[in-house]
Amino acid sequence: MANLVKKYAVADASRRVDLIYKYYSVFLKVVDGRIEGLLYLIENEKESNRRGEDDDLGVRIQKSMLSNPTADKSVSHVTIREALKTCDFSGGVLDGTDREEEFKKEAFLLKVMRHDYDLFKRQVECLDDEDRSIFVSYINKKKSTGEIAAEIGSGVDTTRNRIYKIKLEVKENMLEYLEGRL
Repeated sequence: MANLVKKYAVADASRRVDLIYKYYSVFLKVVDGRIEGLLYLIENEKESNRRGEDDDLGVRIQKSMLSNPTADKSVSHVTIREALKTCDFSGGVLDGTDREEEFKKEAFLLKVMRHDYDLFKRQVECLDDEDRSIFVSYINKKKSTGEIAAEIGSGVDTTRNRIYKIKLEVKENMLEYLEGRL
């Protein structure tokens, strides 16, 4: 699913809405998975660089026994994850990494993706109850067009057209905001 993030990075507003629509059921999972991947890379890079610095000294320096490495690691883990979600890298969160700008750029993209997804979800919530129910069942891949048609007592083609019209309505509402027009 890293491919989704790469596609999103180069997509215009219309294509971003299409990507949210297509991957709606897993979109946030992909964003969260990518954040965890960044966290993993950052922690490993910090650790690797720290070990490299220790080796450069030529002597091993004994650290104080007053610290709690497990707790320190947990706090660092939570701090880095939160920084990646909020794009607030103050306090030296990325100190000890070699790819600070790369990590920031990726985190910003993931923040935009989450924000766009939230906007999409809000636009879906603005639909009337029946349209929202139909559309959410469809984009979450919980029901096929045939199952939805049977449920609402409509033909498959009619239901497919209705879903398409709902999609266009949501997309147009999204584009007004994504493109800055009101």
